[in-house]
Amino acid sequence: VQTCALPISFLLNIVFLASVQVWLHGISSLSYKERVEGVVMGAALGDALGRVTEFIDTTAEIKTKYSAGIKDFSSFSKEDYITVNGKKIALYTDDTVMAKIILEEALKGKKGGLTIDQITRNIAYRFTDLFGPNKYQIDPFYYHRAHGFMNMNMGGELSDFIDSGADISEWFYLYRPGIEREGGCGSVMRAWPVGLVYSNDEAKLIELADKQSQLSHRHPMARAASVAIAVGIAEVIQGKSPRDVVNAMVKVAERYDMQELA
Repeated sequence: VQTCALPISFLLNIVFLASVQVWLHGISSLSYKERVEGVVMGAALGDALGRVTEFIDTTAEIKTKYSAGIKDFSSFSKEDYITVNGKKIALYTDDTVMAKIILEEALKGKKGGLTIDQITRNIAYRFTDLFGPNKYQIDPFYYHRAHGFMNMNMGGELSDFIDSGADISEWFYLYRPGIEREGGCGSVMRAWPVGLVYSNDEAKLIELADKQSQLSHRHPMARAASVAIAVGIAEVIQGKSPRDVVNAMVKVAERYDMQELA
């Protein structure tokens, strides 16, 4: 379980400042289409690179298996790929599978004029199906996705809630023990599409990024990180400077500081 004695905004300022400065170098010269493509491909490729170390506990163990670390796909061992029709494939994890669902449902919902709760319910339906009895039909590579526990848990409790016909808004106020275990990175890894779809509507962006997190990760650290990433993506799409991106992420994450310290 991830824990933190400092406000999440303080940590975001430290962690993201250097990385975003490098990431955004030269972005002002990119078209809108190129920025969107960069976000989508960068997220999926980064997820695929990280899949092979997903359940390795320490840096020392990673270095034992990958002496030079994971720098690109040439760092992979033969066992890190799967072979399909004679081709080697480096799979991404369930995080990108779920991000794709969020992207599809957010786009359809925005176009169709749905509320954020309606979009969240559609996402929840598809999430529970993804981890339900038909999971291997929905995702033929399910076995290889390196699923997080909190994500898989949605196939149980959330599925029962959805099947009961209850309003999705009730889920966010339903008392359920175990919130202290829900501070992992699963929901933030899938939050980036919200920043793409609602880059020009911060209120809806924040609401959807937060609510998609609460489907599996209710801890304020996970919620703050999900919202911060979505806001950061929106700032990038708009061509903001690296410092503006970081400041926007920190500012929105500060909303969760008191919950994090409680």
